[in-house]
Amino acid sequence: MSKIIITLLFICTNLPGWAAKQNSRQAHLVYWFGESWKNSALTDNKFYQTSKNEKALRETEEIRKAAEVSVGEFLKKRYCIDNNLISSYSKEQTVVYMARFGPQTKELGKCTEALNDLVKAGPPKKDAKTLMEYQKKLTSLIKNITAGFAEICQAEQTLCGCYSG
Repeated sequence: MSKIIITLLFICTNLPGWAAKQNSRQAHLVYWFGESWKNSALTDNKFYQTSKNEKALRETEEIRKAAEVSVGEFLKKRYCIDNNLISSYSKEQTVVYMARFGPQTKELGKCTEALNDLVKAGPPKKDAKTLMEYQKKLTSLIKNITAGFAEICQAEQTLCGCYSG
């Protein structure tokens, strides 16, 4: 009990200097509590990091699966729009629609290819930070593509008649 009181007094009186010196703090704790606290702290930190990485990996896999499904849906939407342009309109109207929506559909096609490549490649590393960045890239691409198709379908509903999107 007296060791604890002395330790608390030491900490309270030397708090600014003690907090600034990590090595002396560890040496002090080792002196009072032995090496077991240090090993326990290291084990707990490794467990926490492993748990954090596993959670990020599970979330990443869920987002990858959703992105893979989204790629298929985006390809269907692109095919639907292209097919409706060709089959539903005269050549003159098709030219007008292609001038208006062509660049946007091409950009959406490029974004869909980028999303597909990102899904196929997977995350470059399995640490939590890299996984979070990978997740952000996937979700950002999905949002941009979804918004692009929604903009086209809102502007011209007849182009999007073969799917509900």
